[in-house]
Amino acid sequence: MNPIASDRTDPPLTLPTADTPLETLRTADFTGRLVDIARSWAHPRPAEAARGAGIAFADTVACAIAGLPDPGVAAFVQATGHAPFSSGSPLADRARATGLAAHALDYDDVDDATISHPSAAMVPALLSVGADRRASGADVVAAFHRGLVVGRLLGAAVGVRSHYEAGWHTTSTLGTVAAAAAVGSVMGLDEPRMRAALGIAGSLAQGSRQNFGTMTKPLHAGAAAHNAVLAASLADEGFTADDQLLEGPLGFIALHRGESSAPPVTDADVATAFLNVKLYPCCYYTHAAADAVAELREDLVADGIDPTSIASLHVTVQPGGLAPLIHPRPVDGTQAKFSMEYVAAAMLADGAVTLASFEPDSVARPALQDLLATVTKAEAEVPPVGPAEWTAGYAVVVATLADGRTFSRRVDRPRGHATRPVDDATLRTKFDDCLTAAGLPGGSTPGDASSARSALFDALVTIADQRSVSEVAQRITTVLADRADQEAAQ
Repeated sequence: MNPIASDRTDPPLTLPTADTPLETLRTADFTGRLVDIARSWAHPRPAEAARGAGIAFADTVACAIAGLPDPGVAAFVQATGHAPFSSGSPLADRARATGLAAHALDYDDVDDATISHPSAAMVPALLSVGADRRASGADVVAAFHRGLVVGRLLGAAVGVRSHYEAGWHTTSTLGTVAAAAAVGSVMGLDEPRMRAALGIAGSLAQGSRQNFGTMTKPLHAGAAAHNAVLAASLADEGFTADDQLLEGPLGFIALHRGESSAPPVTDADVATAFLNVKLYPCCYYTHAAADAVAELREDLVADGIDPTSIASLHVTVQPGGLAPLIHPRPVDGTQAKFSMEYVAAAMLADGAVTLASFEPDSVARPALQDLLATVTKAEAEVPPVGPAEWTAGYAVVVATLADGRTFSRRVDRPRGHATRPVDDATLRTKFDDCLTAAGLPGGSTPGDASSARSALFDALVTIADQRSVSEVAQRITTVLADRADQEAAQ
């Protein structure tokens, strides 16, 4: 039976909260609940689940390929001998290298419910293990969504906003456990072994946001993928862990709960199949503002005003919306990805924020550095423009001219958000841009089914329909062979 099209009816997924006492979680066997989900949960909307996973797999593989030339990825390969997508590396090491590459450019998808990049950890792990086990696409899609739900329930129990704002990088903390659940699903772990896998993963989970803006930040995603494969593989061999490592008195939740039980900035159902696809290669907390600046720029140009001539630009976002944006005056492209000032200034000056925006020469432009100095930012519970109500976050930008006139724009959910899923054309454009950025020769149109690039895109978008993940992995190898041949010729 297709695991994403089951006739079974699962009970509604109710969220715990950070206020739920640990004793209550232990009595209810919270770990056991996650084990059941990881082993057998069926998505209530199969077609939506298949589509959401297809977007996530296509997007993540594209981002990982684009990340291949990244200096951090190159340094990792040189130091370890393990390259992204390499069939010559052990499964966990392959997953780690691919996860690092997938997150290297900060272009991979985001989940509001966990304030994390779940696909950068889960997709590399599932591709690695799924290909080795010759799993079907349907099995991998079911595992992907089971991992998402496990991560979301664990994030709710921890209190994800306070956990994140305390300095933890949720892509690695929650992501390690979520990815272990997904990998364990593909492996078909029984109840005791799945429980052990989650316990092992909970002890391996780590990652500090202090490393945002460095090469170590994307390594967190790679580490989550690696540790997930390791945890599930060890459990499969009978390796043990505490039965209630997650909710135990000295366990994951007790250690990672923050002082506040503030909810995540989302109104998404826990079974929401879609993730937020990033259309700008920088921190997702800048994306609504980038869209708003793009719209404001159009207004200025329509009025005959040079966008770079404004006196100031002020950005206001929801509470917590500036937490990861720790580089107001970036000195390189990696820091610029975590700078509201830089992203807003780049959009204002160039009318676009692309991979090229974060090249060293682009960041160092004196005119752009002067422009970003005019950008200020703040958080507010009530937006200064438009309705007072908001749910998944918002961004308001206000430009002030030298003569005192102001222009403003507000965007609550950027393009590509789970409530505004990308279409195939937009996804394909990003896919091709990523492959081109990696130096892959040639390009192709969506209708060119004869090319390896098109075949790979089609296989990833329809991952749920693929007979074998190993065949999908082979398509990735075929596409990357073009890059290897080009490098060898140089």
